[in-house]
Amino acid sequence: MDEERITEYQMMTGTARIIRVLLVPYFMLLIYYFPILGVNSLHIIGALAWVYLILDNKNAFRFTQRSRVVWVFFGFTGIALYLITVIWVNGESYSNAGGYLYLLVEVLPACLAATLLARKHGLSLEDFLRALLWAGMLQALCAIVAFVLPAFQTWVIDTLIAYGYSDTLRTYIGNRMYGIASNMLFATSQAQASLAVIAMYMAWHIRWRYLLFVPFLAFSSVINTRSAIIVIAWGALSLFLCTIRISRRTATRILCVMLVIFIGAGLFFIVLGESSNVTFNWVYTGVIEIFRFLFAGEATGYFEVISTPEWYKLPEGMDLFFGKGVGAMGGNRHGAHSDIGYVNEVWLGGVVYCAMVYCAFASLIFFLYRTLRSTQKRLGIFLACFYCGCLLLLNIKGVIMWMNDFTTIFFLLLAFIIYTRGRPAR
Repeated sequence: MDEERITEYQMMTGTARIIRVLLVPYFMLLIYYFPILGVNSLHIIGALAWVYLILDNKNAFRFTQRSRVVWVFFGFTGIALYLITVIWVNGESYSNAGGYLYLLVEVLPACLAATLLARKHGLSLEDFLRALLWAGMLQALCAIVAFVLPAFQTWVIDTLIAYGYSDTLRTYIGNRMYGIASNMLFATSQAQASLAVIAMYMAWHIRWRYLLFVPFLAFSSVINTRSAIIVIAWGALSLFLCTIRISRRTATRILCVMLVIFIGAGLFFIVLGESSNVTFNWVYTGVIEIFRFLFAGEATGYFEVISTPEWYKLPEGMDLFFGKGVGAMGGNRHGAHSDIGYVNEVWLGGVVYCAMVYCAFASLIFFLYRTLRSTQKRLGIFLACFYCGCLLLLNIKGVIMWMNDFTTIFFLLLAFIIYTRGRPAR
């Protein structure tokens, strides 16, 4: 197996190696979309993607013809038009539909361009995933630097505020907001956690060295959002249930790994509980809240907040079905205030909008599984199980089925797998 990989590497052209390296900053700028000199990096990548698609229009057209990518565009275009209509009727800001507009105009074309460029130069799925992991490692490195150097964290937050983000970001200095991204309070952490899970899958099924990515990706996710722990736990469970064939040897290895992780995590959080560091204490408290909620039925901290009836206030009458064109995050003029994704989606577009969004993502997950069923069935089952569970769970914490870091990784995987149909590079 190693000899085959060495031969494959030797056969790779110099241009292909350069492309494999360039994909790392490309993914970094696309996924985390941080302002650069007053311009959001997503706009830079979106513009570059459109230039490439125009230059390589034959392959782009052939790809959209032979696959169902065009239906992805049509589906999300329909959702965006519906939202714009609801917003217009209710006199709300059109920026409330910005997530799907950016998805259509910049994110999906950028995913398509990355896929075409990678396959044109013979990159495999492993090459593509490795580039994603290294992009996550760059983000993890920035998170560690911000964690160690408060001046760097302050510069990042000042840059975001200068770009137009709320001054309330300053209240998180010294507690979270570690990294260099636009959505560090939610989706960036979930993206890092999902990459940690992908690294676990690659370590188990491809090469053990990918396990080295996991601690850095996991650390950079948990120090920003405690709910990332749930993503990592669900990913590990999905990996165990969906892809690992149980034998006596495998069971012994799994038990040993679980025992080491359990003991190590227990000692780690005991130390954190005695630490004076604000972030460590914040993470430790969150873990205790999760354990109390799951095993003792006690709703404390965040779980106590989301248990209050006020967070579940919904629009009434026909507005329940068609929405008011505005979410409830941070409060709206209708007296609703909630961080829960499901509640925000009902306020934004009603039950009709919810049905459209949930059906769209469910269809994409099913198509992802069906595409891999004949070539890499274990990977297909794992990704379907992992993303289905994550979307359902994370939508409690915030609006996840939207344009963000987490879903951008999902669309990158979807585009590459649809194009290659799960087959290795030629």
